[in-house]
Amino acid sequence: MNYDSYALRNDTPGMLYVHLCADPACARLDRHFEWITVRPGAAMEEQVYWGPGESAGYAVASDPATGSAWQCLVLDAAAKAPTTVDAPLSSASTCAR
Repeated sequence: MNYDSYALRNDTPGMLYVHLCADPACARLDRHFEWITVRPGAAMEEQVYWGPGESAGYAVASDPATGSAWQCLVLDAAAKAPTTVDAPLSSASTCAR
């Protein structure tokens, strides 16, 4: 397969929302996708094409209506991962936008 699998895991006590970004820096959201709800303790699986320089950005929010409060989770897919990669949503950080 030409993609890595990531488990975007909500390791916080509250509900979180995740949205694929149009670019790794999350300058804007990908218009072909919607916000996805991830309950505490649950995970959503995402697939990212892997290869040199490949990555994907996801906006993470406790309230998707407040765009300025998003955090960004960047998945680095530069190399093929042998198994599903755990990506805790609490590891999201300030967006570089």
